[in-house]
Amino acid sequence: MAMQVVFPVCVVALSVFAMVAHVRWWSDPRRKLRYLLKEIRAGHLAIESLKEVRGGMKALAADVAQLLHEQRALERRLVEKDIEADQRVATKADAMQRVIGSLRLQAIRDPLTGLFNRRALDELLPRLIDHSLTKGEDLALMMIDVDFFKQLNDQLGHAAGDEMLRSIGQLIRSGLGRQQDVAFRCGGDEFVVVLPGAPAEVAKKLGEQLTSLVGNLAKTLRCNPRPGLSVGIATISALPSPTAALLLQEADKRLYEVKQKTHRAARAA
Repeated sequence: MAMQVVFPVCVVALSVFAMVAHVRWWSDPRRKLRYLLKEIRAGHLAIESLKEVRGGMKALAADVAQLLHEQRALERRLVEKDIEADQRVATKADAMQRVIGSLRLQAIRDPLTGLFNRRALDELLPRLIDHSLTKGEDLALMMIDVDFFKQLNDQLGHAAGDEMLRSIGQLIRSGLGRQQDVAFRCGGDEFVVVLPGAPAEVAKKLGEQLTSLVGNLAKTLRCNPRPGLSVGIATISALPSPTAALLLQEADKRLYEVKQKTHRAARAA
């Protein structure tokens, strides 16, 4: 009679244990893997987050991470080749090549400043971050905003405002000292500069240089207050899990803090 009671209990216990083990070893890791892949595709998480997958899906997650890195590396090489080709085309004197280059660039170039546009930033920044993480390098992002730009437009007209933006674009472009540095105009009076492999100190030095140059340029304008630059700097090394969205958010936060100080100083003056 004891065996008649114990045996079914053991069977049930073993079944429950097998079910729990199956859930922990396969079901939970599979759900975790699907969730992480969805977030990675959306740009909210880095590929390295797949290391969180455990159990029976751990090896598969590692293989998927390797494939994603290879895909990103291939896409990055293609984008870099396109950018290099675009830059070569832009510097050549041949008229036909300039026409072909303009057709290729119009989708990712800002027509006013010649810098890359927001679409190019959204496509390129996640790949630059992944590349820097893979190489174990830092990456600095500068978010730049023109102070008192509305007042410039109101007092001197939109033509003067456009000329100021063109001049700032030229200063940014000439200030980039390395081939891998990339500048973008994200609309209005906002610019972004990405410095792969550079720490915050390099970005800070460039920001100070650009601020000084634009300040000297603004001295020739008859408007009050005179326009200037505010710069917010963020690096992937300062973020626990760096993504494009988080890096831009952190740089925007730093920019807001700088602009608040600038406006308080202007009001006090």
